[in-house]
Amino acid sequence: MTRQEASTKPHRATNHRPETADLPAALSVASHDVAEALRVVSGYLELLESHVEGGLDETAGRYVTGVRNGIDHLDALLTGVLAYVRVNVETPSLERVDLADSLEEALRPLRTALEDRQARVEFGDLPELLADPGRTRDLLRALITNALAFASEEPLVVAVTAEREPDGWRIEVRDNGIGMPEDARERVLEPFERAHPRSQATGPGLGLAIARCTVQRRGGRLWLEGAERGGTVVRFTIPDEVPAP
Repeated sequence: MTRQEASTKPHRATNHRPETADLPAALSVASHDVAEALRVVSGYLELLESHVEGGLDETAGRYVTGVRNGIDHLDALLTGVLAYVRVNVETPSLERVDLADSLEEALRPLRTALEDRQARVEFGDLPELLADPGRTRDLLRALITNALAFASEEPLVVAVTAEREPDGWRIEVRDNGIGMPEDARERVLEPFERAHPRSQATGPGLGLAIARCTVQRRGGRLWLEGAERGGTVVRFTIPDEVPAP
C-alpha cells in the first residue's frame, strides 16, 4: 500500500475525512486497541476465578464462560472486518501462483480440525494462476473452513478441481456437507449473512463475503450451487487478463 504549497491565507478548520486507502491502517490500530482491552478483561476473569476460594459455583461459571465466548466472538469479528476492508481497498499483488501449493499451504493450520472430523480434501492436477499468493491461500482456507463448519454426520469429503475456460480457469470446491438452501446461496455472500440459524454459526459471517470480494477484485466471479447428493458446490473464475485498476 503532489504536495501543494500551504496557503498563507487564514483558513477555517474543517472535518477531515480519511481517504479510503487509510481505512485498513485506521482499522488495524482500532482493532489492536480493542484486542488489548479484551485481553485485559480476560485477565481479570482469570484473577476472579483464582480469587474466589473453593472456585466459582455453577451459575458464576456459566457467566464467566459466556463472557469468554463473547470475547472470542468480538475478536473474530474484528479480524474479519479488517480482512474484509483490506480485500476491498488494497490492490492485490499479482504473480504466478501454483494453486496446488496454495491449497497445501491453506490446509496446514486446518490439519487438526480435519483429523478431528475425519475429513479429507481431495485434489489432483491444479493449474498455475496469475493471482495474489496470500489472498489465494486465504480464499481456499475460507472455503475449506466453511465446509468444515457445515459438515454432516458422514465423514467430510472436499474435492477441489479446475477446468479450463476460453478466457481463464473455473475452480470448483465441492463438499458433501449439510448443503445450503437455494434461497440462501446468494444471500450468504453478503457480509454477516448466514444460511443457518445463528445458534449454529461458528464465526462472524464474513468468510464467504471476503471470498467473493477476493475473486471480484481479481476480475472473476464466485457463486454457490447445490450438489446432486447433498452438500455445497462453490465455483469461482480467475480470468487470464488482469482487470483494470
